[in-house]
Amino acid sequence: MSRSLGLGEIDFEVDPDSARDIGTHYHDVLERLFRKIADTGLPYDETRTDEYLADAVEISDTLSGSTAGMIPDSVSRALRPLYNRVLESVIHQDAGLINGHTPELVEGWERRMENELGVVLAGRVDRVTRDAAGTLTLVDYKKNRIPSAKGISGDAPDLAGIEVTEDAGAVDALAGIDSIQIPFYVLLIESSGERVSRAFYYSLEGPGSRTVFDESGDQPRPAMTRERLDEIIGLVERLVRDIVARARRGDYRCNPDCDGCAFRGVCRSKFVVR
Repeated sequence: MSRSLGLGEIDFEVDPDSARDIGTHYHDVLERLFRKIADTGLPYDETRTDEYLADAVEISDTLSGSTAGMIPDSVSRALRPLYNRVLESVIHQDAGLINGHTPELVEGWERRMENELGVVLAGRVDRVTRDAAGTLTLVDYKKNRIPSAKGISGDAPDLAGIEVTEDAGAVDALAGIDSIQIPFYVLLIESSGERVSRAFYYSLEGPGSRTVFDESGDQPRPAMTRERLDEIIGLVERLVRDIVARARRGDYRCNPDCDGCAFRGVCRSKFVVR
C-alpha cells in the first residue's frame, strides 16, 4: 500500500533544497505559465519567447516568495539562477517543438476514463498542446533523468508481435519497459476521441528531451513507432484488467515480495493471498 497510496513513515528531516520540492516548483511554474498562455486563446509563438520567459521568472519569484520562513533566504537566492536557467531552456526548446500550438491540458488537469470493468482510470498529464491539424503533442516533465530509448520501447522500437493469451502475462511482456507512463496517458487522452501524434520526455535540469514517438516524422530517432506504442497500450490494458482481478480477490500487492514497503511488518496480505 505504501507505493500505490503514497503512504510512508513520518519524516521529520529538514531538507531546504530537496529534489522533490525543487521538481514541484518547476511543475508549478510551468503549469501557471501555460495556463496563462491558454487563457489568451492564442497559439504558442516562438517570437514571444522573451515575454514567456519574463512571465515564467515572475511566476517563479512569486512562488519562491510564498515559501519565506520555511526555506532560508540564502537557499532561495542560490536556487534562483538554477530556476531561471531551467525555465529559459524549456521555453526555447518549446519554440522548436510546439510553435503554433494551442495549449489544451496543463498540469493539474486530470484525465479520466471508465473501462469495461467499471473501473475509473485517472492520470495527471503535465502538458498537451494542439497543432493546426488538430492532433495533440504530449509532454511529460522529469527533473533530471529521463528513460532511455531502450527502456521506453523495451528494446523493440518497431512492432514486436507479442501475443499474450492471459491478462496475467502482460506483466512479463512489459518487463523490459522502464515506464508505461506515456502509453497510459495516451490511452486516457485518446479514450475521448482525440489523437496524440507526438510525445516527449523533457529533462528539466538535464540534457534536452527524448522523443517517445512522432507520427509526423519530424523528430529524428524516436524511441518507437506508433505501431509499437499501440502494442504497448494493448498490454497496459491487459495489465489493468489483471490488477483489477487481483484486487477484487483481495490481492492488492504491487509485487509478490512487497519489496520496498515499510508496512510489511503489520500488513496482513500474507493471510489473504499467500
